[in-house]
Amino acid sequence: MTKWLHAGAVCAWIALVLGPTEAPGEPAPRGRGPEPPVVNLPEAEHGFGNVSIGQQLEHTFVVFNRGGSDLQLSIPPSSCGCVKATLEPSTVARGRTAALRVVFQPTDPGRAEQVVWLHTNDPLCPRMPITLRALVLRPAQARPEFVTLQTDYGSPQTRDVTVSLPPSASLTALHVEHPDFAVGKRRLLADEAGSLWRITVTANPGIPIGSHKTQVRIVLSGASKKQLVIHVRAVVAGRISVAPPSAFFGFLTASARPLPTKSLRLSSTDHKPFRILSAKTPHPSAFVVTFAPQKPGTTQTIEVTPARKGAWRGAVQAELEIVTDHPSAKRLVVPLSAHFGRSPIPQP
Repeated sequence: MTKWLHAGAVCAWIALVLGPTEAPGEPAPRGRGPEPPVVNLPEAEHGFGNVSIGQQLEHTFVVFNRGGSDLQLSIPPSSCGCVKATLEPSTVARGRTAALRVVFQPTDPGRAEQVVWLHTNDPLCPRMPITLRALVLRPAQARPEFVTLQTDYGSPQTRDVTVSLPPSASLTALHVEHPDFAVGKRRLLADEAGSLWRITVTANPGIPIGSHKTQVRIVLSGASKKQLVIHVRAVVAGRISVAPPSAFFGFLTASARPLPTKSLRLSSTDHKPFRILSAKTPHPSAFVVTFAPQKPGTTQTIEVTPARKGAWRGAVQAELEIVTDHPSAKRLVVPLSAHFGRSPIPQP
């Protein structure tokens, strides 16, 4: 900063040594040519203070011509796309001023500094630096917000999410909705721009075969947002496949006759025989699940039908939980969904 202030001060000092210039409109003294232009920039830098990432910052600098002839001004293109500058006018008569308007849009957290170079036809100051400064604060956000884990049954899988927070905010709690997922945190750094955290989401080894969805909620204090949400999806493969992998029954009304039934075929991909030990849903009043007593085999069948009790209204989503005696595929889940109409489904 001192270096740039000295540059402006030197230009002003030289102008004083050369002597005063004529007032606007006054002819130059006989016997000598017109005095050269003299650029004067009282404000050679500007600080915007604390700002947000991507915030558009604007400031106008005033450029004076203290010399005896027209001052020509120009600004070369900036190497950084985050700064734009315009001059009005670019030719300044003696004793007049120009407005240099800058737009600064920093994109990275931390201390940001950019220099705009003002080119002039002042023989003593052909180039003048104008410095822009700001402290860019980290936003309260999680990246990525959507996470997918793909793993084999019995093998844990983890994914990392980076959470940034402004200086005033702190991370107070973590919650995960699904019992087969775990979540942990570690602070990576803390500075004047805020803090960075690593959030680790783990699908536990015992998570059932199939597709799972859950959310990780990050509770904050001292931030404009009360919480951040990470959407997690896990796809677990195993030695038993299910076809179809999910069952959607559509829109069901009281007049639906007969009610649709979905057959789920379980197949052993390693050709080892197995049996179904249990198959149930947490919403037995919405779906009826049946399977026949079986002998061990490489394929088994489960049938699912909407219930006729009429207890549910609107959209219903559930997971069919299946337990087998296959050593490498003991637990499976199949998503179930249906939309029940307003009037009750009649009893048979």
